[in-house]
Amino acid sequence: MDEEEREEVGEYKLQGLVGKGSFAEVHRAAHRRTGAPAAVKAIDRRLVDKRVHDGILQEREILRSIDHPNILRLLDTIDTTNMMYLVLSTATEATGDLDAFLHKHGRLPEAVAKDLMRQLAEGLKVLRGRNIVHRDLKPHALF
Repeated sequence: MDEEEREEVGEYKLQGLVGKGSFAEVHRAAHRRTGAPAAVKAIDRRLVDKRVHDGILQEREILRSIDHPNILRLLDTIDTTNMMYLVLSTATEATGDLDAFLHKHGRLPEAVAKDLMRQLAEGLKVLRGRNIVHRDLKPHALF
């Protein structure tokens, strides 16, 4: 892959790989001017078939249409010949995702766990109200 090895995508400076799948990578990023944290999902168009590509476009439209504090916001999209980038809001680097938080701090106090589950339920309720199923709920995907 050549195009995706860039250090910047649009207005965002890539800061490190968070995860990698069969056709996409997710990078920590920061806005060049403001320093605001973001996550950049880099999707290699050459590695996806029409069904997967259509699913990505659907994900993009869903993210554009939802504005809720418990669901990541789509901040920007950048399309090139070979790549599609989805720039998402994210937690600050201090908190990160739930998986990283649990590895760093261990077991959560009951009150904190209850609050996290309440926030998760609120986000899922919004999705359910739109007939959307998340299909990838895991601590690493929760911010």
